[in-house]
Amino acid sequence: MGKELVFAILNDPWSAPISARLRATLRFLDVLISHPEQLGPSDADAAYQAGASEEDLRAAVSVCVLFQLMTRLADGLDYSTAGPDGSAFLLRLGYRV
Repeated sequence: MGKELVFAILNDPWSAPISARLRATLRFLDVLISHPEQLGPSDADAAYQAGASEEDLRAAVSVCVLFQLMTRLADGLDYSTAGPDGSAFLLRLGYRV
């Protein structure tokens, strides 16, 4: 996946040139993150109908949970990507405060 595609997905995943399978997986994650109380079997079914597997959703949720955990820890510890701690590396990877 090239840098341009990654930026297109980050900018607007709903119009980015990606597969229906990936778009449906991202929609599932969007509901999980934005409205977890609304997530239900129909969300998983929509992803399955678009070609995602149960393994795909489990992997996507696992990565999502880890990022959410790390974000909360970083926020709670007042971590900043700017500073003398060598975090400039994260900025080169695309992380932003």
